[in-house]
Amino acid sequence: MWQEGESLPGCLSGLAHFGYRNNKAERTIEIDPVDSITVKRMFELYATASHSLTTLAKAIRDETGKTISRGNVYLILKNRFYIGSIPWLGQTYPGTHPVFLDRELFDQVQSILAGHNWPKYSKRDIAFRGLMNCAYDGSTLTHAGARD
Repeated sequence: MWQEGESLPGCLSGLAHFGYRNNKAERTIEIDPVDSITVKRMFELYATASHSLTTLAKAIRDETGKTISRGNVYLILKNRFYIGSIPWLGQTYPGTHPVFLDRELFDQVQSILAGHNWPKYSKRDIAFRGLMNCAYDGSTLTHAGARD
């Protein structure tokens, strides 16, 4: 067991992340030549700021034939493993695995992810939506009426 103060080997045990594969002979993680291209393409497409997570998943499915859920797209885009970092026990350590994604592209995607708070669209057009706030606590008043 790793003790505080000891050096971390920089290796990840278990299954490799998408874009990598386990090399069982050498007990290392190496870049998967096919899936790493898919991961890099996901970052490149999302960095254009013209995709939501859902449209990005559809675009990847159309380009590669791989079905990746919206939730997994988000987890891949947030994963610091792709830039050589291994988060462990609340701290981040440098990994010894090869890296195929550059830091600038990763940081650009993180800033876009942080800024995407797109509105949710509903089936009905509700009068005065978002215009009235509660005088007591400032929360937005919502529509809770019956169907038309």
